[in-house]
Amino acid sequence: AYVRSIKQIGGKWNPTSKTWTVDERDEDRLNATLAQHFGWTPEQGEGELVTFRITLTGRNAYSREYTIAGRRIAYRAYRDSAPILADGVVIVEGNFTSSGGSKAGPMLFDAKAPQGKVVTLEVRDFPKGALEAAGIEYELVETSIDREALAAEKARLLTRLAEIDA
Repeated sequence: AYVRSIKQIGGKWNPTSKTWTVDERDEDRLNATLAQHFGWTPEQGEGELVTFRITLTGRNAYSREYTIAGRRIAYRAYRDSAPILADGVVIVEGNFTSSGGSKAGPMLFDAKAPQGKVVTLEVRDFPKGALEAAGIEYELVETSIDREALAAEKARLLTRLAEIDA
């Protein structure tokens, strides 16, 4: 969908640099395309990227796709197909219904899904500014790794294993 959109505003692919080139007079259209497909806006710039979790239910994911700030998070192409998750999105808890909506109008969750049916997704590398502006409930996930703490835990566990083996 992104490639089609960028071509519609005259975008040209450069295979050498692996980038798209768009006439500078189409900057507003380019920004709209980037917002639609990736949730990026010029106000956010390169900004900080975050990882967060969001819970989807029949109340907030009642259509064929779920988007945040223009970025598609999950999508069901057909009533009986499994939902497709965007790059950088994983299920951490629960699962989608095996079927959703009707043949003409697929939905991420089926209207007949049991109350309380939820899916928690982890969304990675999302612009923090776009997430904050989206006005949704989410939980930030700490992604930094404390290597010193891991090394200390490893040493402690190796000592304990030596005690067990003795």
